[in-house]
Amino acid sequence: MMICYCLIQEGKISPKEVGVLEKGIHAIVEKHLASGVNVSWVTISEGNGWLGGEPSNSSLVMLTTPDIAQPARVDLLAAIRDLWTDTTKWTVHDVMITAPPLSSLAT
Repeated sequence: MMICYCLIQEGKISPKEVGVLEKGIHAIVEKHLASGVNVSWVTISEGNGWLGGEPSNSSLVMLTTPDIAQPARVDLLAAIRDLWTDTTKWTVHDVMITAPPLSSLAT
Protein backbone atom coordinates (compact mmCIF):
# COMPACT_ATOMS: atom_id res chain seq x y z
CA MET A 1 0.00 0.00 0.00
CA MET A 2 1.42 3.35 -1.05
CA ILE A 3 1.11 6.54 1.02
CA CYS A 4 0.26 9.96 -0.38
CA TYR A 5 0.50 13.17 1.64
CA CYS A 6 -1.21 16.25 0.23
CA LEU A 7 -0.36 19.58 1.87
CA ILE A 8 -2.81 22.30 0.91
CA GLN A 9 -3.34 25.92 1.93
CA GLU A 10 -6.43 26.59 4.05
CA GLY A 11 -9.34 27.84 1.96
CA LYS A 12 -7.58 27.45 -1.39
CA ILE A 13 -9.06 24.09 -2.45
CA SER A 14 -12.75 23.40 -1.91
CA PRO A 15 -13.98 20.23 -0.21
CA LYS A 16 -15.47 19.16 -3.56
CA GLU A 17 -12.07 19.57 -5.25
CA VAL A 18 -10.41 17.59 -2.45
CA GLY A 19 -12.84 14.75 -3.15
CA VAL A 20 -12.09 14.85 -6.88
CA LEU A 21 -8.34 14.93 -6.22
CA GLU A 22 -8.46 12.03 -3.77
CA LYS A 23 -10.54 9.89 -6.11
CA GLY A 24 -8.16 10.76 -8.96
CA ILE A 25 -5.07 9.90 -6.92
CA HIS A 26 -6.56 6.49 -6.12
CA ALA A 27 -7.25 5.85 -9.82
CA ILE A 28 -3.78 7.04 -10.92
CA VAL A 29 -1.97 4.89 -8.35
CA GLU A 30 -4.05 1.85 -9.31
CA LYS A 31 -3.33 2.44 -13.01
CA HIS A 32 0.39 3.21 -12.73
CA LEU A 33 1.43 1.09 -9.75
CA ALA A 34 -1.28 -1.58 -9.50
CA SER A 35 -1.50 -0.71 -5.83
CA GLY A 36 -3.80 0.85 -3.29
CA VAL A 37 -2.96 4.14 -1.61
CA ASN A 38 -3.70 5.84 1.69
CA VAL A 39 -4.19 9.56 1.08
CA SER A 40 -3.64 11.96 3.99
CA TRP A 41 -4.55 15.64 3.78
CA VAL A 42 -2.66 18.27 5.78
CA THR A 43 -4.09 21.78 5.78
CA ILE A 44 -1.66 24.62 6.33
CA SER A 45 -3.41 27.35 8.32
CA GLU A 46 -4.01 30.63 6.53
CA GLY A 47 -1.02 32.91 6.81
CA ASN A 48 1.45 30.09 7.52
CA GLY A 49 2.37 29.18 3.94
CA TRP A 50 4.54 31.63 2.02
CA LEU A 51 6.32 31.59 -1.33
CA GLY A 52 8.53 34.41 -2.56
CA GLY A 53 7.61 36.57 0.42
CA GLU A 54 3.87 36.37 -0.33
CA PRO A 55 1.02 34.22 0.99
CA SER A 56 1.01 31.02 -1.06
CA ASN A 57 -1.67 29.09 -2.91
CA SER A 58 0.75 26.25 -3.58
CA SER A 59 0.25 22.61 -2.70
CA LEU A 60 2.68 19.75 -2.13
CA VAL A 61 1.95 16.15 -3.07
CA MET A 62 4.30 13.39 -1.90
CA LEU A 63 3.51 9.86 -3.02
CA THR A 64 5.67 6.92 -1.99
CA THR A 65 6.30 4.39 -4.74
CA PRO A 66 8.01 1.06 -5.18
CA ASP A 67 11.32 1.05 -7.06
CA ILE A 68 10.14 1.87 -10.60
CA ALA A 69 11.96 2.97 -13.73
CA GLN A 70 12.33 6.70 -14.26
CA PRO A 71 10.07 6.80 -17.37
CA ALA A 72 7.29 5.19 -15.31
CA ARG A 73 7.89 7.72 -12.51
CA VAL A 74 7.68 10.60 -15.00
CA ASP A 75 4.35 9.27 -16.33
CA LEU A 76 3.02 8.96 -12.78
CA LEU A 77 4.11 12.50 -11.88
CA ALA A 78 2.58 13.89 -15.09
CA ALA A 79 -0.74 12.16 -14.38
CA ILE A 80 -0.89 13.71 -10.90
CA ARG A 81 0.10 17.12 -12.30
CA ASP A 82 -2.66 16.93 -14.91
CA LEU A 83 -5.21 15.87 -12.30
CA TRP A 84 -4.22 18.72 -9.98
CA THR A 85 -4.16 21.46 -12.62
CA ASP A 86 -7.37 20.25 -14.31
CA THR A 87 -9.21 20.08 -10.97
CA THR A 88 -7.96 23.29 -9.34
CA LYS A 89 -7.49 25.34 -12.56
CA TRP A 90 -4.10 26.38 -11.17
CA THR A 91 -0.85 26.39 -13.10
CA VAL A 92 1.92 23.83 -12.83
CA HIS A 93 3.80 26.39 -10.70
CA ASP A 94 1.22 26.02 -7.92
CA VAL A 95 1.87 22.36 -7.13
CA MET A 96 5.05 20.48 -6.27
CA ILE A 97 4.82 16.73 -6.74
CA THR A 98 7.37 14.20 -5.61
CA ALA A 99 7.27 10.42 -5.85
CA PRO A 100 10.31 8.95 -4.11
CA PRO A 101 10.75 5.20 -3.89
CA LEU A 102 9.85 3.92 -0.45
CA SER A 103 13.28 2.29 -0.24
CA SER A 104 14.95 5.72 -0.36
CA LEU A 105 13.02 6.81 2.73
CA ALA A 106 13.99 3.85 4.91
CA THR A 107 16.21 4.63 7.87
